[in-house]
Amino acid sequence: LAVLALWNLQFESIYNSGLVAGKSQAVDLDRLAAAQIATAHRRLVRWHGRMPEALWVIAHDNLSGVWIDEGSRSLRGVIDLGHEPEDLPLVVGHGWYDPERDGAVDWRLSKGFRSWLRVPVRTASDARLTIRARRGVADLPVRVRVELNGAPLGEADLPAEWSDLGFDVPAAAQRRGLNDVALVFSATPRRDVPDYHGKDAAAAVDLVRWERRP
Repeated sequence: LAVLALWNLQFESIYNSGLVAGKSQAVDLDRLAAAQIATAHRRLVRWHGRMPEALWVIAHDNLSGVWIDEGSRSLRGVIDLGHEPEDLPLVVGHGWYDPERDGAVDWRLSKGFRSWLRVPVRTASDARLTIRARRGVADLPVRVRVELNGAPLGEADLPAEWSDLGFDVPAAAQRRGLNDVALVFSATPRRDVPDYHGKDAAAAVDLVRWERRP
């Protein structure tokens, strides 16, 4: 009964928001079920950190099952900033502009002093985090500090051209579930470039790669 009540409450929300179809249109069961799962998973993401890790992992396995490098729906260790995974929305956190593209390369520009990502980890183990990035403004020197769940992983100077910046990620700094990766920048164009009126982007980030250590 509780499951049916929850289904009905979520259906009211989906219906009123017009997420699946307009209020004057019929809603088929397949689209409704997909919307129910997506809505439940968004709520589960908001509950992260408020419920036991083991319970959250089980719920995520059943609602989405997408992890950075494990399971049948693995992201294969890569988060492409230009293409947020459809199976796992909200991987790209706050502090980003909309995706941009130039030929075969797509990326996002950071916004302000901090930008966030969420890395879904099922099993914590020593890993290597690689960020493919460049400066947002070529003439503005920027240093980036990378943090995982509030713990610093290291710092590096952002080059003017696309380059790979690597950081070691100890298992002790990780948690089962969503891990918050913060990019903290030493400078931004609007603060440090005189008469600058463009986007406040300290960096452009193409992708993030997560590789486990042997």
